[in-house]
Amino acid sequence: GTAIAFPFKSVSNKSALEEIFEICDEEMIGRVIIGMPSKMNRTAGVLAEEIKEFAQKLKEKTKLPIDFEDEILSSAQAGKMMADYVGKYEKDAVEAAVILQSYLDMDN
Repeated sequence: GTAIAFPFKSVSNKSALEEIFEICDEEMIGRVIIGMPSKMNRTAGVLAEEIKEFAQKLKEKTKLPIDFEDEILSSAQAGKMMADYVGKYEKDAVEAAVILQSYLDMDN
């Protein structure tokens, strides 16, 4: 079957590790997908290191496998999706769903 990604919840930067851990536990999550800035983006190097550090902490805390998905198209795609969108999800949440959908589409 086709898997469809949709926003679940936004978490704050301060408590992201704890909140994601709780969501994984409560929702019986089996894998975490993290968006990684594209190598085409000049600031990607510094940000990528921070993301890898966060991913490592999350992996240690949740004991779950973590995969990375290039987020090169997520901003543009989310922008298109939100052009006529009126609803409860903010842009970051929609971008996260686009990243997950991209991962799911590649996996099938």
